Amino acid sequence: MLGPLQSVPVLLVCGDKDCLTPLDHTYEITSVPSRGRARDRPDAGHVVLLEH
Repeated sequence: MLGPLQSVPVLLVCGDKDCLTPLDHTYEITSVPSRGRARDRPDAGHVVLLEH
């Protein structure tokens, strides 16, 4: 399913208080694309971009 992302740079920003997508899932998703990275924000939830 994530195969098309193999050659695309991907950055996932997640909150460490996210109840819908836990941090370990986010880091697992970014392991698929060869150029994937994840950054977590302290004290943020699922809508981190609106919260901070």
